[in-house]
Amino acid sequence: MKNLPILLFLLLVSLVQAQNPLPILQPEIDPYVPDFSPEGLEKLKQMEKRLLEINQKAIPFDQLNKTDQWILTEFDDTKESPYEIIGGRCSWYCGGDSIGISSSSHLPSHRSQYSYIANNAHDLSFATAWVEGVKGNGIGEYLEYRFDNTHPRVTQVIIHNGYVKSDKAWKDNGRVKKLKMILNGKPYAILALEDTKAAQRFKFEPLGRRKDGKDMYIRFEIMEVFPGAKYEDVAITEIYFEGMDVHCLAGESLITMADHTTKRIDEIRPGEQILVFHPLKEQSESHTVQHLLTVQHSSITELYFENGTQLNITADHPLFSSEKGWSASEPETADQYQHYQYIQVLEIGDLLSFWNDSTQQLETKLLKKIKKVENPVMTYTISGIPEGWGFFANGLLVAGGSVQNKL
Repeated sequence: MKNLPILLFLLLVSLVQAQNPLPILQPEIDPYVPDFSPEGLEKLKQMEKRLLEINQKAIPFDQLNKTDQWILTEFDDTKESPYEIIGGRCSWYCGGDSIGISSSSHLPSHRSQYSYIANNAHDLSFATAWVEGVKGNGIGEYLEYRFDNTHPRVTQVIIHNGYVKSDKAWKDNGRVKKLKMILNGKPYAILALEDTKAAQRFKFEPLGRRKDGKDMYIRFEIMEVFPGAKYEDVAITEIYFEGMDVHCLAGESLITMADHTTKRIDEIRPGEQILVFHPLKEQSESHTVQHLLTVQHSSITELYFENGTQLNITADHPLFSSEKGWSASEPETADQYQHYQYIQVLEIGDLLSFWNDSTQQLETKLLKKIKKVENPVMTYTISGIPEGWGFFANGLLVAGGSVQNKL
C-alpha cells in the first residue's frame, strides 16, 4: 500500500490532462514545393516571369487565383540562390535577429562538408538541415528557440519538414508527423505536420514581449514521425517565423507631435509626446513614445497625393482610408497586425485621411501614384501605440504597434 499515494497522484494527473488536452493545429500549406531539379529550377523562372506580368498589368489582388496571390505576396525574386528561403525583400527578419537556437542532440558529422547542428534549422537555407542524434527515431528530441524580449512578436511558425535539399535525402531520412510546441516551459499546442517539402504555416495570437521582461522560449519536441526509407534519423530543414512590429516609415517622415509641431521620425526619442488618433472614436490625444525601432529594408513604397504630399513607407504598413478603412499596398502581409482587421488593398484613387491642424479634424486627399523602389533604406517605426489608434506621418493617419500583450 506504500505506492497508493503515488498511484492516486498519477491518476489525478492523467485525469487533468484528459480534461485539458492540447489543441492540435493544422497547417496552411504553401503551393510551392521546393524542387532543385532542372525542372524545378525552370518552374522558379516561370514564377518570376508571372510575378513581373502581374505587376506590369496591375491585376487587382482579389482577381488573382490562389497560386497567383501566393506569387504576388510570397514569391521572392531577390534571392541570389534558389536554396535561399528569404531573399532581400522586406520581411519580419528586418526587425531584428536576436534569436538563439539549441537542440537536445544532433547527428555527428562524419564528413567535414556535412553538418547537422541546430543552427541549420534557422539559417534560412534549403541546403542544410538539423538531424537529431539519438538512437531510434528521435521521439522526445527537440529544437528550442530563444527570443530577446525586445524582439518583434511572433504570429506564425513556418516549417519545412524533412531534409529538403534533394528527393533522395528527403525520402531516405525520417520527417516529423507531430511536434509538441512548448512556450516558456509550458505545453502550448501540438503541430500536426503533413508529409511534404512545402512550407507549413501555423498561425497564433502574437507571442513575445513578456510582461515580466524575460526572454521567450519556444521548444519544438518530436512526438511522432514519418519513417525514412533508409535511415531512422529524423530531419527538419527549417523552422522560421513571421510576425509583427516591423512596419516602417522612411527617416525623413514628419510626425505630428502632441504640441502640434512636427519632427522627423529618425529624431524622435522615447519619452517624447506624439499626437495619436482613433478613427472610430474620432478622438485625438497625446501619447508617450515607448520604443523607436530602426530597420533596414530592401525596398520602399512611395505614395504621392493630390495636395503634393509624398510619403515613403513599407508596403505592409496600413494607412487609413475614409472609404475602405485600414489599407496597405500588400494587405496579406499587413493583416498580421493584431488590431488592424480586414486590411484592404491600397489603390490609386483612394481617399486617405489627413490631419488638418487648423480644424483639429481629419480631411481626405486623393492618392495619385504608387511607386515601389528597390533600394536599401533605413526605416523607423514607433511601437507601443494603444490598440485601435494611429499616428500622423506627413499628415497621414498611419498604423502604430499595439501595446496589447497576450502573455
